[in-house]
Amino acid sequence: MRGMGWKVWLWAAVLTAGVSVGVRSEAACFSCGPDLSCIDVPAGGRFCVQAPSLCSVVMACNEGHGGPLHDPIDPGTESTSLTILDDAPLATLGAPMRVLRHAGRGVFGKSVWRSLRSGGAMFAPEPAVISSLLSYGDGGEVAFRARSGDGFTLERRRAARSVRLIVRELAGAGATGGRVLADSEIGDEDLLVVRVRIDGAPRLLVLQAQALAGFDAQRQTLEWNQAMRASDAMRMAGPPLLMPEAVR
Repeated sequence: MRGMGWKVWLWAAVLTAGVSVGVRSEAACFSCGPDLSCIDVPAGGRFCVQAPSLCSVVMACNEGHGGPLHDPIDPGTESTSLTILDDAPLATLGAPMRVLRHAGRGVFGKSVWRSLRSGGAMFAPEPAVISSLLSYGDGGEVAFRARSGDGFTLERRRAARSVRLIVRELAGAGATGGRVLADSEIGDEDLLVVRVRIDGAPRLLVLQAQALAGFDAQRQTLEWNQAMRASDAMRMAGPPLLMPEAVR
């Protein structure tokens, strides 16, 4: 995976910085490369999250399963993509959350609204992409906190043929995950759409969990990085919207 941009903010302490989600059959360890991309390493953090202005790892990992520095990320890694849009209540058909089945693989960034629209949601106007992040790691919970202290936590657990995603509310500075906003098992072509509050404003969080393997990992991560740069182009000069933190 290539560089995320020229003006960056790096939070990448193995034990302290925030994260994203995904894991292999053997526990993978991650670190942040010099271009702020997540890379596979012998010892690092269990989780890694990256965006144009952010790379962060969390939860010490020294299992000896990680490989040498690898770009793109090692085949067999699971990933969760996060796209944050302006609020659009009809995207969830008026409910707090919604699962959109069979939306396709690699739905991320600006392509999200097209999938939501084809799934029956109406937009006037099209909601803007506020932020987009890629995450690698599994089996833990991470808080994504905004400057105002609100945001959400994301817990990811691999099931036999699906991924269980649990989204909880962050109510303020110092708070951990509280009220459950969504708890669903999704396949790798499904989207979990959740209404959340970030920086004091209602937002739309769209999640997709996929397993990346072989050549598909190279192609998909390249496409995701291009989409991430395109959708976050206006934010690259400033700090990230959300700061990841380990919960457990």
